[in-house]
Amino acid sequence: MLSCMRCTNCGTEFEGTICPNCHMAASQPVPPQMLRCNRCGNVFQGSYCTKCGSPASESTPIYYHPYPDTKKEGPSDIQRMVTSSWLLYISVFFLAFSAFIALLWVGASIVIPGILSGSCADCQAYLLIITPQPVSILVFTGVPFLIYYIIVVVIITFCFFWLVIKDLPKAIKGFSKAMKSGGVYSSSRSAWTLLPQLFAFMAFFNIAYSLLLILSGIEFPPSQMDSRPLWYYLFSVASAAFWEEVIARTLLIGIPLFILAFIRYRGVSKPARFFIGGGFKVGIPEGTFLLFSSIMFGVAHTYSGGIWYFAPTFVGGLILGYIFLKRGIVASILFHFVWNYQAAFVQAAQATGNETLLLIGGAFTLFLVFIGLLLTIFYLGRMIGLFKSVPIQVVREGSESRAEPEGQAQAPPPPPPHVFKCPQCGWMEAAFEIGHFKCLRCGHVI
Repeated sequence: MLSCMRCTNCGTEFEGTICPNCHMAASQPVPPQMLRCNRCGNVFQGSYCTKCGSPASESTPIYYHPYPDTKKEGPSDIQRMVTSSWLLYISVFFLAFSAFIALLWVGASIVIPGILSGSCADCQAYLLIITPQPVSILVFTGVPFLIYYIIVVVIITFCFFWLVIKDLPKAIKGFSKAMKSGGVYSSSRSAWTLLPQLFAFMAFFNIAYSLLLILSGIEFPPSQMDSRPLWYYLFSVASAAFWEEVIARTLLIGIPLFILAFIRYRGVSKPARFFIGGGFKVGIPEGTFLLFSSIMFGVAHTYSGGIWYFAPTFVGGLILGYIFLKRGIVASILFHFVWNYQAAFVQAAQATGNETLLLIGGAFTLFLVFIGLLLTIFYLGRMIGLFKSVPIQVVREGSESRAEPEGQAQAPPPPPPHVFKCPQCGWMEAAFEIGHFKCLRCGHVI
């Protein structure tokens, strides 16, 4: 029979080698129980006090060797600084999203007159599919062109307010919990914490890729949009954010997954989720279609921008496809729109000669690149175990409580094994999250 142990972290008594309460390894056996006489204060064992003879029933059970104080310390200054900095970036990112939505509606006052004027004969609304060469299936001019643009503006605006109403409270709750516990909130359950991380990484990758090409003496060829009026450029980047998500994510990821699930299980209970995305785990089928759609997405952009556009659009396709799988097409449309309108903001500033807007756009881009560099270093460091000893608690999805249906008691987590050893890296420490153990060194989930 295993000896009784007391956890030095939370004080729980248990049998085994891992505390069932906080999952810390046992390091101290429970000392024999002693009694403190309430009359004379003498510490003794047995049925009567060895000093005054008071019965044990009138004494207080104690442990003769007191354990150190295990009260949880508050967040350190470094933890507060990291959490506050991350919260600041999320706030700036949210304000930028809001500004681009406002710019979309301000741009409508330029796009709508441009559509109605008919001054540009080549400026039409094209709906394309990827074969992988883009092939036009519908062309809009005149009033249908205007109606389509209004639909695009309404859909993008709806996506923004939908995520604000549905996902922003999750992010606020996560940050509130992180500030109290001293952790760093990085959960992907909220789009408002997932999108900023991916957006900063994408900005860093694109700038680094562009600098690499410049240093290699390679220049991006001029885009076909450079010869078109500003109003058509504003329309095109907004339309691409909506339509490209439909043809590259729903058509190339969601529908193939739906067909595969229908064949494997001879029926699908919730078919809508395959068309709008969200809630998928990236397994082999999802990863295969994600890679396929990203390659098609990258190749399609080489027909208008050249071979050097493949790498950034391929990486962008991976990010947008991942967002589609995890958070749905609403989040991927909004991410795509903000990415496009970041370039449109600079384009509009150059067209109007507004140096203030150019300065704001450049500062925002540099800020994104800096955050993307830090995130890239941090996650690469975590992958190789470089930051395993950093005393920062990361508040994740598994640390948040889940509501149980009414009338049903929450099932307790299964008891952990007595000894944990990661089969991937051999590490002996793990965290218990949502019924699974996660290695604290390499992140492998068991």
